[in-house]
Amino acid sequence: MKQTSLDAENYFLNGNEYLANHQYAEAILEYKQAIVLNPYYKEAYLHLGQAYQSKGLFKEAVSSYQKAIALDKNYVEAYIDLGVCYEKQNLLNKAQTALKKAIELNPVNPEAHFNLANTLYEKEELKDSLNEYIKTLKIDPTHFQALINLGSIYFKDLKDDKKAIDYFERAKRIKPRDETSYIKLGELYSKEELFDKAIAEYKKAVNLNPKNVTPLTQLGLLYLTIGRHKDALPIAEKLVNIIPANPLAHYTLGVTYEKSGRFEEALNEFGTVLSLDPEDEPASFKQERIVLELAPAKVSSIWRQQSSEKYLINAENHLKEGLLTLATYEFKRSLELDPQNPNTRLSLAKLYELLGRKQLAIWELMKVVELDPNNLEARDRLEKLYFENEVSLIRKEKITQIPESEITLVVCGAAGDYLHYGIDDVAVRMLIVLLKQFPQVTVIDEVFILNDEKDVVQVGQNLRVKLALMLKVNENEEMVEIIAELIDLNTVKKVLTAHLPIKGKDKLIKASSFLAEKVISAVPIQGMIMKLTDNKVIINLGKTHGLLPDQILEVWKRRSLKPPGEKPKSIGKIKVLEVAPEISKAIIITPMTLRFIEINDVVKLLP
Repeated sequence: MKQTSLDAENYFLNGNEYLANHQYAEAILEYKQAIVLNPYYKEAYLHLGQAYQSKGLFKEAVSSYQKAIALDKNYVEAYIDLGVCYEKQNLLNKAQTALKKAIELNPVNPEAHFNLANTLYEKEELKDSLNEYIKTLKIDPTHFQALINLGSIYFKDLKDDKKAIDYFERAKRIKPRDETSYIKLGELYSKEELFDKAIAEYKKAVNLNPKNVTPLTQLGLLYLTIGRHKDALPIAEKLVNIIPANPLAHYTLGVTYEKSGRFEEALNEFGTVLSLDPEDEPASFKQERIVLELAPAKVSSIWRQQSSEKYLINAENHLKEGLLTLATYEFKRSLELDPQNPNTRLSLAKLYELLGRKQLAIWELMKVVELDPNNLEARDRLEKLYFENEVSLIRKEKITQIPESEITLVVCGAAGDYLHYGIDDVAVRMLIVLLKQFPQVTVIDEVFILNDEKDVVQVGQNLRVKLALMLKVNENEEMVEIIAELIDLNTVKKVLTAHLPIKGKDKLIKASSFLAEKVISAVPIQGMIMKLTDNKVIINLGKTHGLLPDQILEVWKRRSLKPPGEKPKSIGKIKVLEVAPEISKAIIITPMTLRFIEINDVVKLLP
């Protein structure tokens, strides 16, 4: 029996049913059969393109839309779908061309204007995008998504909260049972610190769709941010029940337990995170912070040893890659977790030798011998270093204690886009530990989470430090990005700007390590007079600070001899003669300096 166009229509209708139920493979087969029976079936080509597009088969989708257009040059819907398909592939110029053609054919089609607005927004043509969204609403005042997108533009791009609220409220009136507008209003009120209003909007969204994790997550994070940990806890527990295989849900619950003082439960949740995603850096850092700082007595030695071993392996891998700063950090974390491990201490001693920090190497080797008296390698290395030290500048001058650096620094952080709540806190703590490895700076231990430069400057000046490192952490599934500024608090000028986007394994710690090295390279070399004999001086700067023989340094009085309010001036210059890792010997080369120079006066390397 011969099949007819009526049979083609039946295949088409079957395809539509499959498409509506997201059974795309089945829909494709039905549409193809309809086209076999009726090669001029433009609607079948259009819907076939939609099915292909839903499966992510964009090349096939484009071909189907183009065949529909070949059958009908005025097929507005095909041009619209073709434009959307191009946009999804980031082929924005092609998308724009297709959508403009649709508008040319039908100037009052709201979907053509709406999708053109989306494309223009992706191209960062904000003004034209706004105009197209407004045209969409003139044609269809009830276009929900156009209202939401306009509100988002005024909120995030134009910083006009009043207009944003107006569009979100209009969207809410059109679809009062759709949670999207409530979520958007919650975000806006949260940013404005109108926390009660934000909470009310998020709660409405949760009531409308209890299984939507977005408003639940936002509500839980807001409770954490404002310190309402008891309210955050049931939200975080509910999230874990809804998405039990999601590591970020367990991470948020772990943070909530941590802030509530329930450390054992927090450790368990962070452990679950790491079982789901072994490379989750914030969870690992949080877990070890609880062990080392918050609840050390409650953690078993086996857990400590296992974690210590993990850091030891990381350190050795970083050492092979030549990442010395990162290797030092990992060795130290390993030792903090298992301080009785002689192998870790021996490896750290070798690294200190490599870095020229012999005093620290000696200290670590002495610990190795104390823990393992039969360790011949440690004894041999210790004997060698003692001999070298016996004839060193440090030993000759009998300097028993090297003062801290004259350059003081505070680290302040904030999170922009993030997956892990509190990643800014983790990044700041990492940087503090990393920067403390360098003798060039003295780092303040306190953690400050600030996102405004004025606040950072104010905090730094209140602490009377010389430098402030302000960083913003952005995070997505592929990358961690740190954007940083180093501010001289005397002049309030930026001495360093850095942008570090890092992908792959160990994203956060690598970005932090690279930033620490950039900061140290930008820190001016500055120290102090430790000893004064005739025209010779000992200063607390050496090879590890970047000092070299024959360099010239200026000498400044620690306390100005001038009247209060007048800036101090240089009292002369010294020339470096001999350089050791931590200290150096220099000679005064400006005669008048001998009259004024004293122990504790400041020395600065000339540019």
